[in-house]
Amino acid sequence: MSQTRFTMIKVGFTTKVREWWHGRRDGRRGIPAVVEGRPLPHTPHERTLSGRRDEVVDRTFEDFTLLVRPVVADVERCYRRLASLAELLAARKHRLSEQDIPLSVPELDRRGQGEDVLPAETVRTRNRTDQLKRVGPMRAAVEETRSRIAAELELLARLEAEVTAALRAAQSKALQYCAYTDALRGHYWRSLARVHPDREDIAGRWHLVLPRAPWLTEGAYRAALGLGVPGGPQAG
Repeated sequence: MSQTRFTMIKVGFTTKVREWWHGRRDGRRGIPAVVEGRPLPHTPHERTLSGRRDEVVDRTFEDFTLLVRPVVADVERCYRRLASLAELLAARKHRLSEQDIPLSVPELDRRGQGEDVLPAETVRTRNRTDQLKRVGPMRAAVEETRSRIAAELELLARLEAEVTAALRAAQSKALQYCAYTDALRGHYWRSLARVHPDREDIAGRWHLVLPRAPWLTEGAYRAALGLGVPGGPQAG
């Protein structure tokens, strides 16, 4: 899946000052406590930031699922129709294959009632014509089924594109807020590190990025929506 693009949310001056104040307050208190050999724990303020981020991301996913749920239902129905059409196509092709074969010599020379005096070539032409009359509707049925499968595949592609477009928009919004939270945390930590008693250790052990929402991958969103693997019966 291609990487989703998004525009950064600008951190306003008032917000920067607020994060600076939180960082300076926690740094003076020695938060977080540095323990040799252990990773730095997240501070209470970091957990607040990540909690807000998770609320936005979860709400974005909920909005996305509500938006595309009807489309997903259409996709599922499309897959079911394709499965039925694939079975129908196989059956019709099998029946056609049993009839659409060259006539044997006895079949070509078979005469009907009142044809005893007809030339042999006339009889053969009539037998070939009769075969075409039999297989013609069968061929048409096969082509009609292929056309229906092609139409379903075209519809499926449009539905998948609609879901993907909605996903990209949801991903962009979620990633925007994830990046915004990282920016807030950056302002907070720079202020904290300046006044923390163990600022040298703090500066070298700070984790830049908070964990991201797992549903931002295409496989996770397809699983969450109950979508199957793209593809399916072909108009063969």
